This record gives sequence, C-alpha cells and structure tokens, in this order.
Amino acid sequence: MRVVIDHREGRVRRREPCHGTGEEHRRDAQRHDGQGTERRPEQTPPRGARAQHAAGGQGGHPRQQEPPGPPDAQESERVEHVRERGEHGVGHGAHEVRVVQLAPEPPQRFPGIVLSIGQYVRELGAAKLTGSRSIVRFAVPLAAGGGEQAIEVTPAQAALDPAAAPPVGAATVAGENLTVGLARALVLRTAAWRALTPPVARVELDPAINPAWAVRIASDRIDFTVQPTVTFVEAGAPRTIDVLPGVYAASLRTVFGDRIFAGERRVTAVESNQVAFGIGARIAGHGAPDPTTRRIRLDIVPVFDLTAVPPDEVELVVAGEVYVRLAAFTGSPATDDGAFIVDPAGLVLQPLFDAAIPGFRPLRLVVNGVEAQPFWIET
Repeated sequence: MRVVIDHREGRVRRREPCHGTGEEHRRDAQRHDGQGTERRPEQTPPRGARAQHAAGGQGGHPRQQEPPGPPDAQESERVEHVRERGEHGVGHGAHEVRVVQLAPEPPQRFPGIVLSIGQYVRELGAAKLTGSRSIVRFAVPLAAGGGEQAIEVTPAQAALDPAAAPPVGAATVAGENLTVGLARALVLRTAAWRALTPPVARVELDPAINPAWAVRIASDRIDFTVQPTVTFVEAGAPRTIDVLPGVYAASLRTVFGDRIFAGERRVTAVESNQVAFGIGARIAGHGAPDPTTRRIRLDIVPVFDLTAVPPDEVELVVAGEVYVRLAAFTGSPATDDGAFIVDPAGLVLQPLFDAAIPGFRPLRLVVNGVEAQPFWIET
C-alpha cells in the first residue's frame, strides 16, 4: 500500500493526473520546496488562510503548472516531494486517504512436494516395493507342435506345484532399499485367510520355520517360492495354515531398532508399501472322454482342497463357452451339457463340443480370481 499526499486538492491519493516528469521540472520543484522551507518561520500564513487556500484548490505551487506525465514517474515524483517536505501542509485542510490493494507478483516457484500417480511420500532410505514378476510355464498341444513354453508375467503369477522342475511357484518382488535396517521379513496378506477361525490378517514369513519358501532378500529384489502351507508364530505358539489360490499382497517389514528399556523389549519397525501377486492352481492334465456320458476329468496338482473354495470362485471356460458349476450331475443332457462338478483333486465337465472330433480346445480355469497356466483339451 502507498499513501501519496497531494496539496492541490487537500487530500491523499493513490493515482491522479499530475504535471511534469522531466528532470528540470523536478529540480525546480525541489528548489521551490527548499526555499519555502527556509522561509517557513517568517512567511508561514495564518492557519485560517492556509485552510482557505487548500479548500479553494488554488495556489502558487509550481507543480500545478507542470505538463502531464506518465503515471509511474508522476507517482515517484509525488512520493519524493512529500518525503522532502516532511509535515508541511499535512495537518491542515481536508484530506482523503485511500487504501489500494496491489496484486502480488506471480510466484517464481512452488514450495513443497508435488506428487504424481504412483509416487508416495516416504522416509528417506526406507524400503519401497515397485512390482512383482514370475515365469509361467506350460505345454503346447502336440497338434500345434508340442514342447514347453515359458513367458514372464507381471504381476507375478505363481503356481501351487512344489514338485515341479523347473519350479513354477517362484516369484520375485522388485524394490529399492530392501536391505536397510537391522532385520527384515516378508509379509503376506490375502482375503481367504480372514475367513479362517480364528482369522489371520497377515503372516510374517520367517525363513527359519519356512525353509521351503526359500526367501532371499537383496537390495533390489525379494525372491521366494510359494508352498502349499505357511507356518508362523501366534500367541507364542506355531500355527500352520493352507495357502490357497488367490490374490495376495506382499510387503517388507524392516526393523530399525531393537533394545531393552526398563526391562521390556522395544522394537522399532516400519512396513513398506504393498504390491500384488497371484497364486494359481496348477493343472496336471485331463483324462479321456467317457464313452457313455462324454464327460472329461480335469486333474489339478492335489496340494489344496478345491471343494474348500467358495462355489462362485471357481470358473471354467472351454473353447470360449462358460460352464456352470453344479453340485451333482442330473443325468439330463439339457442340464448337464456345459456344466461341471468339483471334487478335492479336480473337476469333471460335460462338454458342449463333440469329443469324437479330433482337435484341441483352449481351457481357462480361474480359482479365487487367479488363472491357472494356459491349457488345452486334446481329443
């Protein structure tokens, strides 16, 4: 805010037309002000005369005769003029004060942290997970050339088959600063464990009591191999639960402090962000069509009970056709065709296609939202 005092009309203004901006006029005004200041004790007019003179808006002030000039120069002259004259004429006559809010200058930078999608505010040096990946291995139908295929997928999609060679249950979680701190542990979560009795919210994987998981933590990755079961300590005692197909979340718990204080152990730890990966069923093969019912049995690696999975969480698609799950076959082709039933080690389907015609039909098996490896029914 700037306050400028102009005695031509006896008031204070922000901006108003003025006369003269040249250097010569400025020097004349300063000389005139200086002379008026020196003669002030002898030539100061009476108080009434000053007030009358200001009210009339007339006077011998040299600035009133100066030609108009640019607003910025005019304002600088006016401010300079008032500063040099001090209190001369400020306390007399009618004055008006106006407050003008000037727009601030645009900022040159924006302080603080600006985030984009996928970025997080985190403690410097803390562990951060960036994703997961795995290798999916499957057999190509003989009619298509046969052989084994292996593709890398992300997020990771491990299979429950601990005896497979090469392993199909291996997965890798990538990250940064994974070896900081005093100790580290892989933490797993899945919705299926919350339905157990008692429910399990999370499992901190201890390699000492789960050696088959082969957990290896490096500075930028965590390698492990999924197993049908996992053991952890709960209320001071070990507890073992099944690892079912489904979507899992992996995180890393890092211990930064571990000490005894006042007779009690105090552990300072922090857990990283979570990344998703899948664990799927492994299809072992299929049998020949039944000559009477035309039904075909599909076997899975028997490391978990498929009947323990909720009915709506087992989906079967064959040759682009979605099959319906039944509790048991009825014996009626109108109902049984395009349906399947589940047992602990697999399922039996009654096909919609003619199994007597040679060929191979693609099959998709999805359990708890995770698909098994690519598979074909060959007849």
